[in-house]
Amino acid sequence: MLTLARICVIVAFAWFAHCSLRQVTAQAPESAVLTLAQAMVLEADWLAATDHAAIAHVLMREADRKGAPLIVHIKRYVAGFKLSLPRNLVIRGLSMDGCRPAGWPPHLSWQRHRAWWLATVARAQKALDGDLQDPCKSEAHHWGGDMDLHRAARAGWVKVDCGDTVNTFWRRP
Repeated sequence: MLTLARICVIVAFAWFAHCSLRQVTAQAPESAVLTLAQAMVLEADWLAATDHAAIAHVLMREADRKGAPLIVHIKRYVAGFKLSLPRNLVIRGLSMDGCRPAGWPPHLSWQRHRAWWLATVARAQKALDGDLQDPCKSEAHHWGGDMDLHRAARAGWVKVDCGDTVNTFWRRP
């Protein structure tokens, strides 16, 4: 007869074996959901759900406008896919199954971040399914932080109200 403790050990071992095996086998083909979710975290961190929704809408709209595949557009637009900083590499190592990525900082709780990550993956899926509302009051074409204010002013971009966000969103004039 299996005790609860033995069942927990078996489940934990199976989960660890699954994640360990995934890390040594070939990665599954890249998916738009995964790339979009990674972009959301790279650009707005883990808990910025309003930013995530606005970013998803900007990326999908601009990829469509340019006639580019979404994954290609995301990787061209999002700096975190081009810069090999430690944080970017860890986030780009996140997977759909929620396994702890290689290089995860030991001082951060993966259990807490895993839950946040899986919620972000679900949010990305909703966006791609057309079920995630755009929080912006008008159509946004770009987003950025304080470092992008001069670029936005130079280009004549107009600020768009997207609610309480970490990033600033703009539209072309």
